Amino acid sequence: MTRLSSTCLIAAILATTFSAAANEEMNMREGEMSMGMMDMKMMDKNADGMVSEDEFMEANEKMFSKMDKNKDGMMDAEEQKKMKGMMK
Repeated sequence: MTRLSSTCLIAAILATTFSAAANEEMNMREGEMSMGMMDMKMMDKNADGMVSEDEFMEANEKMFSKMDKNKDGMMDAEEQKKMKGMMK
């Protein structure tokens, strides 16, 4: 899979994840940290309050690597299903 295809796939998965996190954040009580904020803080390696393209790509490459359980450079439906289950 090309880097562009991998990036698009990861972006789609993240969009779904962040959408769910945003909905969850709206339902959380004030003062609790949401999953979306934890994700951004994890990506923001230099702690400048922003996520650069390099920081974003590094985090997503690590995520893809974790999702690709059989290390074939591809993510199949079963691997995606397992990852979604881990995010709940």
